[in-house]
Amino acid sequence: IRTVHVDAHVPNRYFSNMSDIDDTIGAKVLQLRKSAGLKQEDVARAAGISRPFLSLLERGERGWSADLLVTVGTALGVGAAGLLPDPPQANEDRAAG
Repeated sequence: IRTVHVDAHVPNRYFSNMSDIDDTIGAKVLQLRKSAGLKQEDVARAAGISRPFLSLLERGERGWSADLLVTVGTALGVGAAGLLPDPPQANEDRAAG
């Protein structure tokens, strides 16, 4: 088994740091939740987390684990992949095509 360490302060090609990813996913969760007409309590209960914790996630004040992506994404009906931002390159390819 190989362990990979990700430093939250090392830039990558999509985000300047890992907190940008947390902010982006949190904003997407908020948008999906509101567009579905769901309350934080509804999503939190379905995901098995507390409402205050969901609030922190939506505001980007807590990090997203793979488990959280799965449970919150499932609660919103989009799965984990539905919470992930599109990479910039994918957006550019779509605009060109």
